[in-house]
Amino acid sequence: MLLRGGVSMRSRRAFGLEVAAGSFMAVAVMWLLGAMPAAAAREDPISAAFGVKLEVERGPTGFFSEVLGLGSESEVVEQRTTGPGGQTIIRHVPGALKWKDIVLKRGMSTDRSLWLWRAQIEAGNVQGATLKFSITVLGPSLQPVARWEGFGGWPSKLIVPSLDRNAPAPGFAVEELTITHSGLVRTQ
Repeated sequence: MLLRGGVSMRSRRAFGLEVAAGSFMAVAVMWLLGAMPAAAAREDPISAAFGVKLEVERGPTGFFSEVLGLGSESEVVEQRTTGPGGQTIIRHVPGALKWKDIVLKRGMSTDRSLWLWRAQIEAGNVQGATLKFSITVLGPSLQPVARWEGFGGWPSKLIVPSLDRNAPAPGFAVEELTITHSGLVRTQ
């Protein structure tokens, strides 16, 4: 039976089996190389209810209540090829790698170390302010439960979004730090 576009049901099924076999093969190779445990034990989700610690090499250290943007993404590039029957085949392949900016939030304090780090960028000392850093999620008894190490990090933004004492729901002031970086690896 031919489907729209002249593709037979049999070739569509064969394609599905090839994809499934390829996925199985990728998992098997990862397991053989030690990238995956033989039988992954069930682990509970990590909670950041007890905080996030930022450590900057030769720079500030601080505790935060929230972190956003730990990760990377790749642009998706369409690669066009011509199949044996002359039809156009579009494959999606990874393009340029982009690191996400990391945003950390905490209650404003008297500690000025983040502001001094940001002041280096404002003064044009980009090389002096670009440092290695680590972000650690702390568990219930303040033990590390997850950790990322980054390099080429610098404070691209540091703000206190609002200090309005007349707000309908007054709370405490929040400092928001954005770190732009050149790479990040989860080490724990």
